[in-house]
Amino acid sequence: MLANHMDQLAWTCDELGLATWYNQRWYAFTGTSFESMRGDGWKTVHHPDHIERVVQGLSASLRSGEPWEDTFPLRGASGEYRWFLSRAAPIQDERGTVVGWFGTNTDITEQREAQDELCRMNEDLRQFAYSVSHDLQEPLRTISNYTALLVQRHGGELQGDAAEFLGLVHQASVRLQHMVRDLLAYTRLGTEGQDQTEADAGEALARALDGLRAAVEDSGATITHDPLPLVRVPPAHLQLLFQNLLGNALKYRGDAPPAVHVAAERLPAHWSFSVRDNGIGVPESQRERIFGLFKRLHGPEKYPGTGMGLAICRKIVERHGGSIWMEPAPGGGADFRFLLPV
Repeated sequence: MLANHMDQLAWTCDELGLATWYNQRWYAFTGTSFESMRGDGWKTVHHPDHIERVVQGLSASLRSGEPWEDTFPLRGASGEYRWFLSRAAPIQDERGTVVGWFGTNTDITEQREAQDELCRMNEDLRQFAYSVSHDLQEPLRTISNYTALLVQRHGGELQGDAAEFLGLVHQASVRLQHMVRDLLAYTRLGTEGQDQTEADAGEALARALDGLRAAVEDSGATITHDPLPLVRVPPAHLQLLFQNLLGNALKYRGDAPPAVHVAAERLPAHWSFSVRDNGIGVPESQRERIFGLFKRLHGPEKYPGTGMGLAICRKIVERHGGSIWMEPAPGGGADFRFLLPV
């Protein structure tokens, strides 16, 4: 009674994989009878493009006695194929010998269609963002270059509002250039293949500091670090991660010169990294918001930037199976923590 009224299709087979029973859901969906399904008759309702793989997988489980799982389409009574998640578990006697199997098929067609549609939408959105950010670079470069030339060659001839407006146009074009550059970097993170080679976090940090050398010298910052491990993240991604976190620590500083410390601790399944500074910190209510795209807590006049640095950090970390968050640092400042799988 239970098996006949469950939502899944259900069946049993003997130790050789030959069918011995089906529930009423199976017959209602497939429009078959036990006589047509007896033995290996079940193959007739499987999609021909999948049947060979299904038989191989099921045969391997029959030999090993291990549970079986696969996903494939089955043909219904109307002739329409629907996708099912299928599982089978061995039935053992008192000596542990497999004497049969009990299996179920769960209809996942709607879930697959929703997932496929979501993937298509995400891909369309990614392509759009990439195209826009890529195609905008050239006209923005032209605007920025020519406004810079106007300021350089004719800035002294302009007075009052005209000089101010030209300066604002140039600043806005440069800021938009940086925003488009960061957007392009963000979209590229979703297209690059997963790199399974190990990267030295210490070397990535050193390269990030090379890129920030001028900012470190201008701010009088002190940056220290513990020994850092090897992690399965592409070196370029790891360098970009450190560069954004350190750049924020140098930018959002208080009255004292910046002091930043980078540490790593081995946990059972992860490396736990910490980038701790003595800057202005982040209010508790904003600690999640700051990881969003274009989210800024301060105007660009005081702290220049595009509001994408931490969004890029989150995408890098999550793309490689980790997580990132921010905690207040002891004595003030921010402590950005992120986990990466060992």
